[in-house]
Amino acid sequence: MILSFVHPGKRKPDPDFYLAVVEHLQVDPGSCIFIDDRIKNVEAAVGVGITGLQFKNSDLLRRDLVRLGVEIPIDGQ
Repeated sequence: MILSFVHPGKRKPDPDFYLAVVEHLQVDPGSCIFIDDRIKNVEAAVGVGITGLQFKNSDLLRRDLVRLGVEIPIDGQ
């Protein structure tokens, strides 16, 4: 699932933002992967138990996601 989330009064990198997201989804933080280009946002997500990846380019992101066991279709397959 890819999610864009807005919560009034809570913003990245406030840890309460990430906790509001997992509460909204009713999932365990450890089952989530957060991707952002800003390291402070990634570190904040990691601080509440979410796996965090800093986006640098699409090739590195794909590699990191595969290492985490995420299945990525190639060309929509």
